[in-house]
Amino acid sequence: MPFGSFYVEELKGESVRRREKNWKTKKEPVGEQRNTQPSQEDVQEKATGIINTVNILFIGRNLSIIQEFLCSMNQNMGETLTSYGFAFYTQDLSSITDIIAKKKRLERYCWSFDSTPWTYDYGTENYREYKFDISPSGDQSRAVELHIRCVTPEGAQGHMSWGQADAVWMICDGALLQTEGDEYTGFLRQLLAGIPKQDAEKPKPVCLILSQIEQLGHFDGPGDQSCLPAEVSGELVKLCRDKFVPNSPVAVIPVQVYGGMECAGLDDKGWPILRIGQNSFYQTYMPDNCQIPCLYTLQMFCNSQNTGLFGDANDGEFLRSISSHYGGKFRNPQWVPDMLGDEVET
Repeated sequence: MPFGSFYVEELKGESVRRREKNWKTKKEPVGEQRNTQPSQEDVQEKATGIINTVNILFIGRNLSIIQEFLCSMNQNMGETLTSYGFAFYTQDLSSITDIIAKKKRLERYCWSFDSTPWTYDYGTENYREYKFDISPSGDQSRAVELHIRCVTPEGAQGHMSWGQADAVWMICDGALLQTEGDEYTGFLRQLLAGIPKQDAEKPKPVCLILSQIEQLGHFDGPGDQSCLPAEVSGELVKLCRDKFVPNSPVAVIPVQVYGGMECAGLDDKGWPILRIGQNSFYQTYMPDNCQIPCLYTLQMFCNSQNTGLFGDANDGEFLRSISSHYGGKFRNPQWVPDMLGDEVET
């Protein structure tokens, strides 16, 4: 498995204008995929709408593990934003096709009560893009597009660029709880140590997303107030701080993805082997906390860049909704995640 580093680009003059054109431009939304053809009024509304793009570089061991998180994020974000008057959806056919297929496969496996371990195919694909949108409910004429570029270590050389991303996500899977010597964990260690020093006033959101944590525990509690027990959260953060030493602050965010499967070890290639949970929790298992990396990223993006997402009063309403959600879930509207690094070095 090759080891990589972030490619940092110094952009000046025409290069800056080219970057803004390619990555930050406002563009027309693609027609929404529906069972029926959209009306002419819908087409006209979307054609005149405004979409601002937030570009996210998402690094994972393989695309399947990333997809498991994205289909869980899709559900959690939809449930969360609906209660605050916003919609979370995708108008990209390949994105929704992948998400639905992954969810159905996970559900088939879990409800088959199969004792055969869940393993990952050794595919050769190492890069894929997904697109999700957020807009005020009932008004897609103003939207924010999350353009998520997913890459594995094998695709790092050609697709991983810190300079062209507004945020960076890294998913750390069940190998975190297993034996030492995992190559992907070593890859993450190198990446985290190589994060460019950030501007203290405009830090770029960087999230270390912890999935497949069920060996230690799971989120529990009523609805959107569910939480991970403090002792479990503390142990996960300690494990990360023992293994990773980043140059800049990195948010540590544990999540639960579809299925509730436990990591039972690693296969010959070093990829996680999962099994159906050994207690009855899996029977009512739903994804949890997968909205937090996205909400944290958007909040940080707005605060550090002094940039509105929707270009109108919905900007303030969206940020207030995030604070309200933190207040209900974490009992603190000003909640911030645990960090690997405490100081921003300039």
